[in-house]
Amino acid sequence: MWTVLDDAEKDVIAPDFAAALDAVPGARAAWDSFPRGVRKLGLTAIAMARRPGTRAARIAKIATDAGNGVRPS
Repeated sequence: MWTVLDDAEKDVIAPDFAAALDAVPGARAAWDSFPRGVRKLGLTAIAMARRPGTRAARIAKIATDAGNGVRPS
């Protein structure tokens, strides 16, 4: 549990999240333009998901929101 947020702290995007960002038009560009703290918030939400279904739902929502220019909250 001590290392669960290491990737979020380092702004590392997991392959499944990267694929979701690339699948939504404009999502990658919007994600990259968000401030680092906002990206960390989204990556933390993904990392803290306990079940695969929850993780997938969070990834889909964050990628879709980014495509619409909406920051993770």
